[in-house]
Amino acid sequence: MSIFRKDQMIHGNEYTCHVYAKGHGFAGKKILDQSMEAIRIMAEECDHLQGFIFYRSLGGGTGTGFTSLLTEKLTSTFDKIGIHEYSILPGSHPSSSAVAVYNTVLSIADTLQTPKCAFMFDNNILFKWCKERLNILDPSYSNMNDILARILSSITASLRFQSALNVTLDDFHRSLIPHPQLCFPLASFAPISPSSEPTECTAHELIKACFSDENQLLNCRLKNGEFLASSLMFSGNVRTVDANKVLTKLRSSNQIKFVDWCQSIFKAGFNPRPTHIYPKTELAITKRQLCMLTNTTELSKVFRGLRRKYEKLIKKKAFFHLYMDEGMEERDFFGAAEKLHTLEKNYEEIQHNNYCPKNAILE
Repeated sequence: MSIFRKDQMIHGNEYTCHVYAKGHGFAGKKILDQSMEAIRIMAEECDHLQGFIFYRSLGGGTGTGFTSLLTEKLTSTFDKIGIHEYSILPGSHPSSSAVAVYNTVLSIADTLQTPKCAFMFDNNILFKWCKERLNILDPSYSNMNDILARILSSITASLRFQSALNVTLDDFHRSLIPHPQLCFPLASFAPISPSSEPTECTAHELIKACFSDENQLLNCRLKNGEFLASSLMFSGNVRTVDANKVLTKLRSSNQIKFVDWCQSIFKAGFNPRPTHIYPKTELAITKRQLCMLTNTTELSKVFRGLRRKYEKLIKKKAFFHLYMDEGMEERDFFGAAEKLHTLEKNYEEIQHNNYCPKNAILE
């Protein structure tokens, strides 16, 4: 049994060969109209269309090039519709293609052109959690996807169940994105434990875990940066008073810094339903979970690391022919590097110079 309608399954015979330009160019355009027609039919069946959610990989040609192409078409067709992206950053485990960095940076540069809320998850971290926390000797994509599904389910729970926080896609934008160019919230999650050794945490332990470096889904050290926004989404049997008491104490301790021009509060939402667990998973079933979403200046270091890898490749013009054969030009590569550098500097200047971007939302 599939959760997807068969008449909404779109497929084609073209292969993007792990190249962004193929997905954004000829191969993607061959199925663009068919995809848009399927989306139009589903959109017309909605009573109140909020927006679209993309789940994709940033390493290959379809997840990067075609998703960017489809997003461009959607934003021009559906005015003022929210877009959420849940993207997997390629890592060395499992191994990725030689041009994965190109695809990643070119796609992130596209992300900055359309208003959206873009979450990224590091494949290396998911792999590490499978090995070290779930005690899986040789983690598979299925094992990694189990963890990711648990986290994504927690993020979107407020859209599906009654909640006082982030009940629409627009709410995510308002609570986490102070400026369209600063649209990359960081996710952290707890607990992650094997089914053979379930870990039950108190509200205090959940919050402490989500602020620790070991539970971030990107390689970030939260305490080194400054917060622009933070939403904590509790699932299961968590008492509101217990969680708020811990957050109040944390805020007054000055361990966590907010930028001066943003409201320095933690927004918390409570969903009494624990996250549903797929029966054949290595993950433990727990009574309480916490997913924390944070927009922080520490993201500058994530983008800096990506940019440096990317610039090493474009300096050698390695594999340029794979992209230029599909119509790209050299300036497209360097333009993407400039956009990523600007994004990195925007986050950096906010922390070091208390820079407030023009038209920032000062909630």
